[in-house]
Amino acid sequence: MNMLSQSLRPNTLQEVKCQDTAVGIINNWFIKQSVPNIIFLNGDSGTGKSTTAYIISMLLQCKNVSIKDGIATPCLECSHCKDILTRSFQLDTHFIKGGEANKNDLMEISDSIKTQSILSDRTIFIIDESQSMGNNSTKGVLLNLLENDLDDVFIIIISMEDISNNLKMKKALNSRVQKVKFKTPSTNQIAEYIFDLYEKHDPEAKIDIETFGEVILTIAENSEGSIRQAVQDFDTCMVQEIYTLDRLKEVMDYSSTKKVKELYEKLIKKDISFLTDLEKENIIGFIKYGKKMLMDVLIRDKTNTIDEYQYKTNGLFYKNIKSVFDICNLIMNINEYSLDEEKAKFIFYNYLVSTNDNNNIKPVEKEVTTKLKRVIKK
Repeated sequence: MNMLSQSLRPNTLQEVKCQDTAVGIINNWFIKQSVPNIIFLNGDSGTGKSTTAYIISMLLQCKNVSIKDGIATPCLECSHCKDILTRSFQLDTHFIKGGEANKNDLMEISDSIKTQSILSDRTIFIIDESQSMGNNSTKGVLLNLLENDLDDVFIIIISMEDISNNLKMKKALNSRVQKVKFKTPSTNQIAEYIFDLYEKHDPEAKIDIETFGEVILTIAENSEGSIRQAVQDFDTCMVQEIYTLDRLKEVMDYSSTKKVKELYEKLIKKDISFLTDLEKENIIGFIKYGKKMLMDVLIRDKTNTIDEYQYKTNGLFYKNIKSVFDICNLIMNINEYSLDEEKAKFIFYNYLVSTNDNNNIKPVEKEVTTKLKRVIKK
């Protein structure tokens, strides 16, 4: 992580953005002095779970917590705060990465629980990426851990997905653990946050905001809901002086969302000019963004969560859901990280020329469909 990204990382609850509900729940624990011993932070990558876990740890360990504008705030100066801020974890906060954890690591936590009162006032264990804990024996030890009387031991479990994949784990989590869900922020929320960072970085407005505004929006669109990714990309723009959209696309494999959407519309229509237009776009960005966009369409269609705005902007996709499924299945089998561009183009060409029957394409009707009327009425 670059120096700018490091300096922009939130160190207090006030600085955690796009997670008002989660922050409100956590802050309420400290205001009422009723912090649960086991905390489960769940949400997509880059939404602020790990950063918030560090802030919770500081609030638990810091001896000089203050209330600023109704929000509990660590001092950031004491030895415990600095130990966590520097990610040293040499004092009473311990960090375990789920993907690297084994049974013995969790057994050490169990031993520490038995002796912690002798060693310190509070002991904290942060288990990050808990969804990556591979074997059942490791999860079994974690289950036993959750059933301990913890007193002044606090365990913060961080996961991108629900790890309660067996009945015992599910019961333990529901009965002993306080869950906090981190929502994936919208493109607009991320763009607003990056714009705030831009104003702090360039208070004298030396960078043309009209031009750079397109860069900020494109960063937000390509972040896939990850604030961390957006901040890192903004950092790269500042370091490498990337202030225009053309330069951004050249350096960072980005594509314009509008153009990508237009390309997928051509693919649905089996318009052969798609191949010529694809030559002008970054194929990696096209595939990467397409996976997210088309999956969102499929999920909304399946769950009847198509709102009026979605239908207005993506009507062609919803009217041709079978084609969307076929294209999504097509691009899911293309690995954009080890991409053979010529092979990818051939895959698209083969799709376009096979059963090329434009009569099957359903135009978007002006009136709202019966399904949408039912969804909106609900």
